[in-house]
Amino acid sequence: MLYFGLFIILVGVDQTIKYIVLRFFNSYALINASGPFSIKGHSYLFALLGLIIIGVFLFAIKKQASKDKNLILPIVLIISGGISNIIDRTWRGGVVDFIDLKIWPSFNLADILITFGVALVILNEIKRVCR
Repeated sequence: MLYFGLFIILVGVDQTIKYIVLRFFNSYALINASGPFSIKGHSYLFALLGLIIIGVFLFAIKKQASKDKNLILPIVLIISGGISNIIDRTWRGGVVDFIDLKIWPSFNLADILITFGVALVILNEIKRVCR
């Protein structure tokens, strides 16, 4: 239940930040209707693809997560970021990106959650293999 609460909070914070950026700092926002790495396509297709990837990821890692509790937080981070971006694609027609470092494509908090979650999964796997 704790992790479900964290999921709700993370998605809520990301969606709230995106709403505030769109409402009050619109010049900093970019609606990215493309897919990852600016692949052109339909937002609904990428939303569906995102749901499929999340499903496959959950299925593939579920057995390992039941054995290794260190994977639960990374899964929550990945799913939270993925669902928040899918909400954007469904409701806004594209993902709202608002962080622009000029050395990398624009991104958002959901992308950070996904990246950290994947990094934690990789680190956990490296630790497991090296034992």
